[in-house]
Amino acid sequence: MARPGFVVRVVVAGALVGCGGDSASDGDEQSSSTGGGETVTETADTTVGESGTMPGTDTVDSTGTDSVDSTGGAPLEVQAEVITYPEQPMVADLILTPSAEATAVVMHSTDAGVRIAELDDGDPATLAFRVRGLAPATDHVLDYEVTPTTGTAVVDQAPFTTPDALPGFLAAFELETSDTPPEPLYRMFDHAGFPTGPTTGLFVVDEAGITRFYLGGPNDLSGPAMVWAAAKLLDDGTLLYLRNETLYHRTELGETLLELPAMDLGLPSLHHEIMVLPSGNYLALSLAFQDVMYPEPLGLQHVAGDLIVEFTPAGEIVWEWDSFDHLVPLRLRESSDAPPIIDPDTGEDSLDWTHANGLIYEEGTDTVIMSLRHQDWIIRIDRASGDILWRLGPEGDFTLPDGDRWFFHPHSPQWQDDGSLLLYDNGVGNPDPPPEGIRSRAVRFDLDDVAMTASVAWEDDEAQFVAPVAGDADRLPGGHLLVLDSSIVTPEGIYARLRELDETASPNRLWSIVTPLNTFAYRATAHDRLPGMPAN
Repeated sequence: MARPGFVVRVVVAGALVGCGGDSASDGDEQSSSTGGGETVTETADTTVGESGTMPGTDTVDSTGTDSVDSTGGAPLEVQAEVITYPEQPMVADLILTPSAEATAVVMHSTDAGVRIAELDDGDPATLAFRVRGLAPATDHVLDYEVTPTTGTAVVDQAPFTTPDALPGFLAAFELETSDTPPEPLYRMFDHAGFPTGPTTGLFVVDEAGITRFYLGGPNDLSGPAMVWAAAKLLDDGTLLYLRNETLYHRTELGETLLELPAMDLGLPSLHHEIMVLPSGNYLALSLAFQDVMYPEPLGLQHVAGDLIVEFTPAGEIVWEWDSFDHLVPLRLRESSDAPPIIDPDTGEDSLDWTHANGLIYEEGTDTVIMSLRHQDWIIRIDRASGDILWRLGPEGDFTLPDGDRWFFHPHSPQWQDDGSLLLYDNGVGNPDPPPEGIRSRAVRFDLDDVAMTASVAWEDDEAQFVAPVAGDADRLPGGHLLVLDSSIVTPEGIYARLRELDETASPNRLWSIVTPLNTFAYRATAHDRLPGMPAN
């Protein structure tokens, strides 16, 4: 995260050599210089930015007596341009053009949460910087100091105004903290109205709950199709997610690198999960349909099961796993009462039999973990044979000690370093307690796949609440847990809550933010960088 006085230094090696790639500095150096004489003119840029729209440009020419070379040479001259992006108003570029070989230091004059990194703009005559985490529709000032190899530095400022916020933008979220600070990371999550809303998108917030990145806009969809599902920040800084049965791969500026609808793959759906495999292929969830004869009173039913698919970026399917081939469709739990899934080929309502919602790929064993909400199971699949190696959950392959309870309608499984399995347990669908006894939780299970025993290693101690739809639990780098309660139900409506937990503390909760009433979030992840910044 950015610290007060966060700066970036670029060295031009040789006469007007480019400034290199997009990488953030870790320096704590602070510029105390004030702005020198300057003129600011608004100009029309003739170059289309990455966002596909015409970026705005502010130009500052910096010269003056404070830049005169003490050896008697010509004074250093610096032209400063700020480029803004209407389709991503939280990002701007500062382009410094010095008249001689130079280094540069740049910082935001007032906001320590802004991140600044070198930017390769392809011009060897410039020192370029990308500025991220800016508040939209706000006046900003960047302080810069440009120092020639010989002579006196130019110290000046580049004022500019960011464009209006994108529809659906929220500047901050309601925050609760404790005496223990949260891990210094950004939290990324999708956000949408529930059951529908005018906008939907993806947020990244800092520890103070302040939005540092947002990409989204108007929403003309309802239900699961509107959600930016399974959003991931990839190592190169780009974003991957599913929406409306379509894979999207986009840049921080909103430029679409790949848009791949399920129908182009010959699939009826892409839902709940998308990931990039080590091969560069994608692994995702889709649907399969069959007619199944059940005992009365159900009788013959059109049934939706789940399909795991691997496909290339070019849209070629190279591997499939069909739930109808490996599971028994006669095993029904809550699914006979769940809302139907429409078969896009026939328009028929289909019984939602398995309702998969999460995958883990294990490269070392070439196995896939699959979370099945409507079977109350997490299963492990051998990818080579397609065989199910085990089923974790009620009526599965593991025994559970008396006093422990299984999960019901699980989400978001994640292996831990000690071999335990962390997941989010909605708790709904549990046939044992009365409705008022149902509780949602993050929970971690110890597994012995030789003795085939399971036990609860830890569960969160949050007071009674129910989040019946979705949810997420992830381990943070420092050891805490990030838990998303996607859909907490209150008499007034539904909201989402993002919590940071310490398993060893009491209470577990150290930090949390909540979304506005009647909104929903599907997944959350944590990162040490903003979108656009590559992984170290």
